Amino acid sequence: VEEVVVTGSRVIQNGNNSPTPVTVVSTQQLLQSTPSTVADALYKLPVFAGLPAQTRNPGNSGGNSGANSLDLRAIGAARTLILFNGQRVPANNIDQLPQMLIERVDIVTGGASAVYGSDAVAGVVNFIIDKNFNGLKINGQTGVSKYGDGETWRLGAAFGKSFMDGRLHVEGSVEHFNDPGIFSKLVRQAGRDVYSTQGCIPQPVNGVTSAAGTAGNPYCLVKDTRISNTSFYGKINSSQNASGGNVAGPLNNQVFKVNGVASPFVNGVLTGASTIQSGGDGAYFYNASFKTMLKNTQYFGRVDFELTDNVNVWGQFSYVDGHNKNNHESTEFRNYTLSGQNGFLAPQYRAANAAAGV
Repeated sequence: VEEVVVTGSRVIQNGNNSPTPVTVVSTQQLLQSTPSTVADALYKLPVFAGLPAQTRNPGNSGGNSGANSLDLRAIGAARTLILFNGQRVPANNIDQLPQMLIERVDIVTGGASAVYGSDAVAGVVNFIIDKNFNGLKINGQTGVSKYGDGETWRLGAAFGKSFMDGRLHVEGSVEHFNDPGIFSKLVRQAGRDVYSTQGCIPQPVNGVTSAAGTAGNPYCLVKDTRISNTSFYGKINSSQNASGGNVAGPLNNQVFKVNGVASPFVNGVLTGASTIQSGGDGAYFYNASFKTMLKNTQYFGRVDFELTDNVNVWGQFSYVDGHNKNNHESTEFRNYTLSGQNGFLAPQYRAANAAAGV
């Protein structure tokens, strides 16, 4: 036989030849650009923009912001299906996969819900393992930021061996990753600058003011963001009379920068949002993490046995112990009504409150 022509195959080696758009990336290609983890390398692909990860929105309280979950086109991690050798994994968290044995990653960049269901509306990411790995591979890695914090380390080993003239194959891996995280964004200048995205200051056109986020009034990046209706010094927003109605009390818009001494609240520069200012005495969320903690230990083993030329049996096990931790924001108290005769108020303020009937 001089030539074999394959007229049809279910084994796709080139994503361009697939009936569904598929991006095929080998782990060797991924780790050449980003030698830390497969997850960090995948995040550089444009289709994974906006992922929940250790350094993306680490102060978020709406979920596990430190887990390496894949989210195609930011539609939602629950709509991106993760497969391991073509089989569903328990959760969208690729920290549970044996990264040292992964051969390539196939990404279906188009919706595949017709085949896989609603959990594949955004697409499918299939991690393919090297089922014929032979030998021993050891990986040791450590790193630290140029500021001397955020020290991380990774240690792992993978092995594989064939027996009985290749009919029996055994392989496995052990990996541990330790990243203690950085639990305050104030350790970086960008965090201390307290940037946020707010509506620009509205500019009326023909007597009409556009809402924030429109072409007439787009969003702006605001530095030194402050929330004007609260303060680290304790701001008194309003006073109430005996009937519970708001009145102009003597301590309205006062703060206590010095124990027991009230002083006027200093406003910052206005933005397009009514309660958001740049600068001034307003408070801001300062406890949010700069980088979440991630500690992960993973064990994997696989046995593959060829009973006959047409019958193959295999079994595998996986154990993962992962931990994430992050800070969200500072504890705060808002909208509390205190007595005008509170014992912590100086006598002159209690007298002024009594005279105003608040």
